[in-house]
Parts: sequence; C-alpha cells; structure tokens
Amino acid sequence: MKIKELVFYFIKKKKIKSNYPLPFFYKNGIIVIKLISDNGCYGYGEPSPYFTNFKKLIKDISILYIKFFKNKNIKLINISKIKKKIKSREAKGLLSSFDQAILDIVSKEKNVSLPKLFTKKIKNKTINLYASGGMIFNNQSYSKTIDEAVKMENKGFFGYKFRPKFPKLMSSHENRIKYPPSFEAQEFLMAARNIKKKVSSKFKLMVDLGCRIKNIKEASYIIEALEDLDFYFIEEPIQRKIEIYKEFFQKKKKIKIAGGEHIFDFDLFKKIKKNNIFDFYQPDSNLLLFSELKKISNQLGKKKIIMHNWCNSVNFASNLSFAFSLKKKILVESNIIKNPYKKIFKLNNYEIYKGKSHFKETPGLGVEMIEFSKDFEVYEKKI
Repeated sequence: MKIKELVFYFIKKKKIKSNYPLPFFYKNGIIVIKLISDNGCYGYGEPSPYFTNFKKLIKDISILYIKFFKNKNIKLINISKIKKKIKSREAKGLLSSFDQAILDIVSKEKNVSLPKLFTKKIKNKTINLYASGGMIFNNQSYSKTIDEAVKMENKGFFGYKFRPKFPKLMSSHENRIKYPPSFEAQEFLMAARNIKKKVSSKFKLMVDLGCRIKNIKEASYIIEALEDLDFYFIEEPIQRKIEIYKEFFQKKKKIKIAGGEHIFDFDLFKKIKKNNIFDFYQPDSNLLLFSELKKISNQLGKKKIIMHNWCNSVNFASNLSFAFSLKKKILVESNIIKNPYKKIFKLNNYEIYKGKSHFKETPGLGVEMIEFSKDFEVYEKKI
C-alpha cells in the first residue's frame, strides 16, 4: 500500500464574534491534511494551528510530502528516522500530522481503532478530563471564571483551569510567549480564593500562567498563595528557559509545576527531564510522534503525564487515542471555549459526557469531515 495523494484544507470561519478572548487560531483558521493511499483508504492529520504563516506552512508540508511520503510504501516509512534528518523545529513539528494520518490509514486497514493498534486490550475505557477555559479581558470581571468553574464541576469534570486576564488587544500566541503581558497579581489571587470557596474540596483547580510571571520573587509569592489554596498545579509560571526554572525550583514548595506543551521532539524532552523542572509533563500529539509519546510515557515512571489538548478535532482524537492506548490512568485537557471548527468534524471513537471521555470502537482515528457550510472559507489543494 502506497501513499498516492495529499489534500490540504485551509479552513477559516468567516465571522467570529465573542465578548471574551479566544484562542488565536479561531480567527486565523486551521489546516487539515488528508493522505490517500493507492487503494483509496485515507487518513487525517492536523498540523499545529500555532504555525501562523499559512503560505509557508503549506509550502513546508508540500516539501515534506514530496520528499518523504509521496509514492512511498507505508510499511517502509519510518517517521522517527525522517525526523532525525530534519533540523527545522517547525518542520519537525509538522511531521506529527503525517504520523496521525498514516496511523489513521493503517488502523483502518487493520479494521481496528487507533488505540488498539498499540494495545490489544483497552484497559481504561473512561478517561478523566479537566475543563480548560477561564479567559477574560482586563476590563472584565473574574466572576465569569467563578461561574464557569461551578458549571464545570456540575458537569462532572475532574477539575478546572483558568488564566489571568488578557490585554484587550491580544497578540498571537507565539508573541505572548516571547513577550508575556503582565497581570495584576492581587486581583488574580483574590479570584482564585473566590473560586476555591465556590467548589467542593474534591474538584481540582489549576492555573495557566502562560509564562507571564516576570521574576522569581513574584513567582514565589504567587505560588505560596496558590499552595495555601491547595491548587492541583500551576502551568508555565515563567519563561521556557531551563536555567530560570532550575533557579525557580530551588525556591518552590509542594505545589506541582506543569509544562511541556512546546516539546517538539524526544531530545528536548530528555533535556528537560534531566534538569527535573516539571512535576507534570504536558506533551501533545500535535508536535510529537506517537512513538515519542510512548517513549516519554515509559521514561517518566512515577512522574505524571497530563495531555495538553487545545487544538481541533483531529488532534483531540489523536491525543485521546494515545491516552486510551496506555495501561496507566491519564488526565487529558478539554478545551471548553466554544470552537467554531468543531461542527465540521464528526468524532466516532469517543463520546464525552459527565466530564469524561468514553471509548467507542470504530476503525482509525474515528474522525470524519462533514460538508462545509457557507460560514467557512475553504482553500483546497491536491498534490
């Protein structure tokens, strides 16, 4: 079985309206790829929506496809070896979409769900999800996050993650990581206290600080306050620099630190693990191959994995497929901010209710694209 064709879909919602901040790609659009084999079997992959130069993205994917995948026998393709040949970080990350699509094809050909491609028996058929939301602008009230947290507990989620307020003029995700906007710490901590009062002790609370704390002193102050409130974890409190985290870890106490959504290959994971800078690792199949995710899971031992999951339906299905393939229990992030692209996909392998993902057995990733409505601009290209 050989790969015969690649189809790009650049999809953009024509009108996006929201009174609250939205993930950057909701407005900018997304790309989905479809690989088609010589026998007509096809598989979907989702490149990271945070690679924002779409013309360059399509060009880079085209180059990767022609060089490494076109007319190649699927059984002979070794994406791990291909990844070692590539120097560009972005290109390394793009290979994950090919990995998703090929695994989708292979599992369909074997007539099994993707998780069962890696394990004969699904040990955990129900996966806990935590609700990830809590995005508001500087001129808005944290009362929205309080109401949202209560709602998510009532829906049965494992916990709830929120963020400090965002500037009204939000820059791209990449720029926010490079040049993180400051936030009013006292107001944020007051909101954390108020949320804690409104939910039960069993419901876990988390914060994503988005690398926005400017120095170790401020970080220590915020962490001590959240530690007193028994928060489950703090995600990316400071810049993604190992030397800063090493200094930071000398001062931190009991609360768990989470990070790792930016890990794009196994070598970077090993470097981070060697320096012991995270308690919870948050890998994502949007940047990592399934083989790398498996090695990361094996390496961590007692360290916990909490799957990062902030993108769209193909990637959501991919992350859940990996989670269901594991023999150990795992927690997965669930983006609760209404996604305009959700309605163009149908998920068959998983059903989400009562704050959990429940396994359903259908071949492949269990993702199908539904016909586009007039609400979307669609650019399609075949190679």
